[in-house]
Amino acid sequence: MPAAHQPADSFTVQTLSADYWTARQLYEKGEYKQALKLLTRAARYYPQAQHLLSDMYLNGLGVEKDVQKAFDLMYEAAFREFIPALYGLGYYYENGLGTEKDIGRAIHWYKRAARAKYIDARLALGRIYFEGADGVERDSRQAILWYERAAEYNSTRAQFNLGMIYQKGFGVEPDPEKAFHYYELAAHGDDPKSCHYLALALLIGEGVERNCIEALSWFERAAELGYRDAMLKLAIIYHTGDCVEVDLSEAAAWYQKAADLGDAIAQCALGEFYLTGTGVEQDLLKAMELLRKSAEMGYAPALYCLGVVYLQGIGVDRDEEKAIQLFRRAAELGSPEAEKALAGLER
Repeated sequence: MPAAHQPADSFTVQTLSADYWTARQLYEKGEYKQALKLLTRAARYYPQAQHLLSDMYLNGLGVEKDVQKAFDLMYEAAFREFIPALYGLGYYYENGLGTEKDIGRAIHWYKRAARAKYIDARLALGRIYFEGADGVERDSRQAILWYERAAEYNSTRAQFNLGMIYQKGFGVEPDPEKAFHYYELAAHGDDPKSCHYLALALLIGEGVERNCIEALSWFERAAELGYRDAMLKLAIIYHTGDCVEVDLSEAAAWYQKAADLGDAIAQCALGEFYLTGTGVEQDLLKAMELLRKSAEMGYAPALYCLGVVYLQGIGVDRDEEKAIQLFRRAAELGSPEAEKALAGLER
């Protein structure tokens, strides 16, 4: 049990309160050593200070890393009923930080925090029951219960997880309409992945009437929020004319955005655009650069395309041996086009 502290007089309380808030500002600025002195003093009476000190000792911020001391501080803050520390102690038990790993105790502390409406604790409980853990069987009913309690407080992560559970039928009957409902809630909270999944549902009419205009709007919102898959999907939509008129320049622009974020599919498609002058001005150097980047990530169509480039000598010296090597690598990764090309060359 944590050691008891003598009650402080009002002057001391005011001083330590000022110390804590000054330390908090220093911590947020990354000035950890200065914060450490003030927090150590304030921790005598403030569980908030103990909680913050615990984080510093756990991560070695301004002080030598000491996981045991971090646990002790978190325990004392939790003993004083500081709600974030109730969650923090659960996290320490779940991950065996400064103590033996104990999922039962982790759940106990998470539940105490969750009952105090601490969202991260509700999410943690949802995750544990959804995935299962040592000594804890998967329990979809409990997972949904805790995710719903987090979703009530506008947790976009909980809303997205519920959308996935109902879309995929994880432990429940698939329910596209419920999935759409939760994706929509999270999307209105600007969760990029939910914006994308909402757009996919609108595009194919899953759980809702198909609506191309709304789908494009949500794909664009997801892309604005930096979600790479949405950029790629927009490129494919404009490339293939799904829901819109084919617009190869617009497709190229979206492929470029996704390619800049390291998407192998987009790099390959854009490389082919530059190779043939589709939607962009032909540029064989850019084409080769993009195809190589995609191929380096093991994307079979890019390896096959490079094989064709070397086999036909498009902007490079013709090199049948290199082409065969590329076709073989692509074939090993499941490219039927590469297998067919190899069969033709090896006859």
